[in-house]
This record gives sequence, structure tokens and C-alpha cells, in this order.
Amino acid sequence: MRRFIRSAAVLAALICLVLATAAPRMGGGFGGGRSSFGGGRSSFGGGFSGRSSWGGGSSGRSSWGGGGGRSSYGGGYRPMPIFIPFGVGGPHGSGRGFLTVLGIIAGVVVLVVAASAASQWWANRCSLVNVGFRLRRGAAYAHMLDGILDGAEVGTVTGRVTALHRLVKHIDPSDILDSYVRIPVRHGGSEQVGKQAEDQARTLMDRLGMTPETVNVADEDGQSVQVSARAGRDASAGDTDGCVLSLLLGVRAGKLTGIKPTGAPEDSVVLLNLLEALPGRDLAAFYTFYTPNGGVRMDTNMADRAYLDMKALAQG
Repeated sequence: MRRFIRSAAVLAALICLVLATAAPRMGGGFGGGRSSFGGGRSSFGGGFSGRSSWGGGSSGRSSWGGGGGRSSYGGGYRPMPIFIPFGVGGPHGSGRGFLTVLGIIAGVVVLVVAASAASQWWANRCSLVNVGFRLRRGAAYAHMLDGILDGAEVGTVTGRVTALHRLVKHIDPSDILDSYVRIPVRHGGSEQVGKQAEDQARTLMDRLGMTPETVNVADEDGQSVQVSARAGRDASAGDTDGCVLSLLLGVRAGKLTGIKPTGAPEDSVVLLNLLEALPGRDLAAFYTFYTPNGGVRMDTNMADRAYLDMKALAQG
């Protein structure tokens, strides 16, 4: 009996070793950060502003200066007299007409305020964008991505949008073997979408078995946690290797009104053209991960499997 137990234990250990060898964790890179639209406390990288960057705040006096106590723009001001016809509630009227006019004015004010609130709400809506690529010339792309991630200031809006612009400009459409575009959230809050972007990026990496060696991720104070794995590496591998790249983005919803994913490979090219000129004020979150690292060759079969797994997870 003891001999049987020992044999079973040895067999179980061998099975675990084979499984671990058959499914090694892939290296790669991961980086990004986020912040919310509309001022207030920034989730990643920023502080506290008393005024909203979209819509401003309010103050007791006009910022445009002026002299007199009633002046809005600097000059004097004399209120225009308002005449109310007698028939609307003057000495010989019943007062009902005057109340009607007041009701109309109040209704117009309510409509204007509601329209303004709706416009500001819409302006601050954010979409979650999930885009993935299967690229040829993988080692060259991974080397380029390592360089972008290493030099990115992901703790600031400007740094994140600069990294995004550099990344999308370096993707040659002729190198895209396959791609997908998903917009699972069209109109969400920027802080909520930013958190979802980070959570999804980390979940995808974990399920794909990725252990990023190049890391540059901003924390809640805008400080980045950075690890570089570029030392002694180059882009010497050939065209037969592959690279898998994912972008998880929070983009102002109004910028994506013309983006309607159809499942065609051209969807990603259209999105890349939009992202190349996206202003920083319209980017709430930027996260990217890729495999392998620069100078590390990933054969096409492994790249295909990793990409298909990532695409299936993105659809789920």
C-alpha cells in the first residue's frame, strides 16, 4: 500500500511538471493609466481642481473684470426698462395674462437649463474600446513597443496620449494579419470606464498566461511603477515570427459616433486613423499589453493561439 502511494505521488508530480512545461507563461509588456473627465479628483494622475475642465466652475464675480458693481464686461451698465402692457395685468387687467407670461418665461428657463445639463452629460460620456491585433514581424514590433512603454509618462494625460499616438503611428496596416474591435460600453462614466479598461487588461493577461517583463503603469497618485526589460535586446528576428497586441481605451463617446464595428479587418484601420489624431482631453484611459518582449521570438503558431484566445475572451 505504501509503495502504491509513493508511486502515485511520483506520478502526480510528473504530471504537474509536464503540464507546467507544456503551458509556459508568456513574457510581454504592460502599461497605461487613467483619469476622469470633468475635473474633480483624478483617479490616476492628477489632483483636485475646484473647477471642472469641461464646463468650468462659478465665482462670485465675473472673471472678465470691469469697474462698476453691476458690470459684467468692464463698462457701465444701465438696466433697460421693462414695459408690461396694461392688458397683460396692468391697472385694468385681471392678472391672468401676467401669470401666463411668467409661466412661459419659467418654462423656457427650465428647458434651457435641462438642455444645458443634457449637453454637459453627453459631453462627458465615455466609451470603452477593446481592440486587438495579430501582427507579423513580431520581434520588431515588440522591440518598438518596449521602447514606447519605457519612455512613456503614463502618469499624465499628455504622456498617455503621446504614447498612444506613437504606438498607432508605428502600426503598418500591411502587417496586420488579423484584428478585432469591440465597444462593450458606449455611454459610461469616465471613471467607471477607466477602471473597466484596467481590469479587463489585467484579466486578459492573466487568462492568457502572460507575465509582463516590461511594465509602466501609473498608480493613483500619478506615479508610475516601471520595470524595463530592454537590456541587450534587439529586433533581429525575421518576418516569420508574430506579435499579439491589445489596447484597452476610454474615449469620449462623441468621438466614436462614426465607429460601428462590423467584424471586418478594416474596422481596426479606421479606428487607428481616429486614434492617431485623438486629443488628450478625449482620452480617459490608456492601457496596452503585448507579447513577446523585444528581441524574443514568438513562433507563428503560438502567436495564433494567443491571439485567438484573446479574441474569444474579448467577445465574452
